[in-house]
Amino acid sequence: MTNASDGVGYELGMRFTSDTSGSIQAIRYYKAPGETGTHIGHIWSATGQELATVTFTNEGASGWQQQALATPLTIQSGTTYIVSVNINSNYVSTTQGFASAISNGGLNAPVGAGVFDLSKGAFPTNVYQNANYFRDVVFAAG
Repeated sequence: MTNASDGVGYELGMRFTSDTSGSIQAIRYYKAPGETGTHIGHIWSATGQELATVTFTNEGASGWQQQALATPLTIQSGTTYIVSVNINSNYVSTTQGFASAISNGGLNAPVGAGVFDLSKGAFPTNVYQNANYFRDVVFAAG
């Protein structure tokens, strides 16, 4: 995991599918040391429709942050979704973190799952070196 600091705000995310239908309970992201400001999480459809949003509160200085959605978001199996959270200046990434597909707990991230946009709050679609930006969801099957 590499820390980056360029003083610019981005939208960083991850594409994923689920093996079963269920609901997203919360959004998670890894906060880089020195990152400050307001963070807003989004769940998007594969075509860029915003399906859910949440503003993070009571964040720690760094490490994994989690914020529950006001209403869990029902998702369908086999459908692509994107989770994203903005950064204001600092972030962590792992180059080639999605060089291979990853499956965990019934969720699947394809090769190149890490996505970004150069504007905070924008639908992230760009891929760079199969990077992993450490965005995730809390999922409940059923």
